[in-house]
Amino acid sequence: MVTALHKDHGVPEGIHQIHNWNFANESTRLAHVYLLKDIGKIARQIDTNTFWLLTNYSPITFIQIGGGSLDGYSHETLNQLIHLAYGGPFEGFSGAYKEILPNSSPFPTNIIWWSNSTKSEKIIEKIITRNTSQLPILIIYNVYSSDGITIEASAIDNITYNGVFEISRERTIL
Repeated sequence: MVTALHKDHGVPEGIHQIHNWNFANESTRLAHVYLLKDIGKIARQIDTNTFWLLTNYSPITFIQIGGGSLDGYSHETLNQLIHLAYGGPFEGFSGAYKEILPNSSPFPTNIIWWSNSTKSEKIIEKIITRNTSQLPILIIYNVYSSDGITIEASAIDNITYNGVFEISRERTIL
């Protein structure tokens, strides 16, 4: 009998592993050829038994998922992610610079807030994957540490539509 509970499903009902690929190590994971449609998929790295979310295919960019509990520092970082994701940086980020890519596109795929116009340190990044109708179907939010390189926290929105109307959004905090 098919139920809505994932734990009750077996192989005939579609139980599956969370990852799309198994790689022996980091070198083989990074050497693989990825496509735009692979963004948002997960790779398992066997030597460290870790899981990696593909956030960009060119250049190949992954963020590690799982493996920790929510401590005070993580909670603060997640709060930053939630606040920064929607309006961009405000208090404490004087001189922040917003870049929308591709330039002059009505359908951006990447929105980056930099610490300043030299674009040397990222504050937050929003990566958008669109369907053939140009509606956003996957949005990845990354908040960066003070070095502007290291991702401190990420969230992913998976969006479902009925025609052009959004009917559901599932958010995963990584």
